[in-house]
Amino acid sequence: MESIIEKDVQQKYEGIKIQHPSLTAHAEHKFMAGSPDGVAEWNGERFLLEFKAPYTLYLEEKPAIDANFVTTDTKGQTTLKRQNNYFYQVQGLLDIFDLPFCIFVVAGFDDFLYIRIDRELDFFATRIFTQLESFYFGAVLPELAFPMKRRGGLRTALVPFLER
Repeated sequence: MESIIEKDVQQKYEGIKIQHPSLTAHAEHKFMAGSPDGVAEWNGERFLLEFKAPYTLYLEEKPAIDANFVTTDTKGQTTLKRQNNYFYQVQGLLDIFDLPFCIFVVAGFDDFLYIRIDRELDFFATRIFTQLESFYFGAVLPELAFPMKRRGGLRTALVPFLER
């Protein structure tokens, strides 16, 4: 669906230039990285593009595009729910790519929903970074150094003999 969504974006934003960056590390925290659906330039602005085509929208004959992850804000605008994983994903990517906003496009049954999500400068530092840092250093790095696949896979603490 990404190519179909991207074609719709190109029609909506005439003259848009879209790049597809590969996995890119955070400038300061190299162990964190992200790969967005696109980084765009249009009318002198650079921004992130993220596309979603949730399978749940196709389960009903005429499903509502609002699903479980969008809501209406105080101004009556459709926006992404702050507690949703997509919101965290977008805020993380905005920080990694140092961009001001994201155009989040949801493909529905027969239309597309466009949501602008502005970067919240402190969101990454206060809501995402600490958890990701703990997960990386407490689970991913030890697993890379001492694989435990035969004994149940990724663990959340250092191997016991390292604590002696």
